[in-house]
Amino acid sequence: MKKKNEKLMFAIAGGALITASFVPMVAYLSRKKEEQHAGVGMLLGAVAGLTAGILLAYEPERRARRRVVVDQMFDDDDAAVASRRINGVLNRSEERGAKPESLRREIDVDEDATVDDFI
Repeated sequence: MKKKNEKLMFAIAGGALITASFVPMVAYLSRKKEEQHAGVGMLLGAVAGLTAGILLAYEPERRARRRVVVDQMFDDDDAAVASRRINGVLNRSEERGAKPESLRREIDVDEDATVDDFI
């Protein structure tokens, strides 16, 4: 039900934006026809509104297609293979546990140690 409501809201918002964009376009064309001063900003705003309205109305369809493509690209077997490869790169395995071995080495420090001993 949520998907249907979301699709309806996008369609209503896109349709309202498209409808509202026709007003400045008609005003621009009528002023141009009567040879009155017609601002190009009116026309650009109308075209931008039409474009945004079309994109907004098409958004649910775009999301649905993207979801299908991702589902087709990556199934459960591919996810398991990718997880094993990532764990291998990160030096993690099921036998060793989740923590990789530390790359730090332990240095025994005695009371006579100086900074020069570690350089």
